[in-house]
Amino acid sequence: MSQIIALKKAIEDAETGALTDYHVLTRYYVDETSYYVEVGFATYVSEKMYLAGRRAVGNGIVLKMNQFPPRGEDMKNWFYQAAVAPVAEGVENGSALAGAEFVYAPDADAIEADTATE
Repeated sequence: MSQIIALKKAIEDAETGALTDYHVLTRYYVDETSYYVEVGFATYVSEKMYLAGRRAVGNGIVLKMNQFPPRGEDMKNWFYQAAVAPVAEGVENGSALAGAEFVYAPDADAIEADTATE
């Protein structure tokens, strides 16, 4: 399974009004006893600004969930997938990242092939 490294979706930052488009999972907290999970994303104007080492915009996005990954799952991939899940009908507050596109890590084999042809 490919490793998800970020999400792409245009979202206006509530604090600054800046339009952000690149969202990176930076932290998560899991309390298995109470089924409480908190997931934090840093938000950037673009992937280019993130790769250039620019600072994240505002305080980012924090999602609170009442479910957590099954044992053995890749936690980061699972949190990214949960963050983009469609908002259920009748749910008042869904994820701001619902419907975002996944950004995958480059395939190691493809990188090796590119460097071998240079």
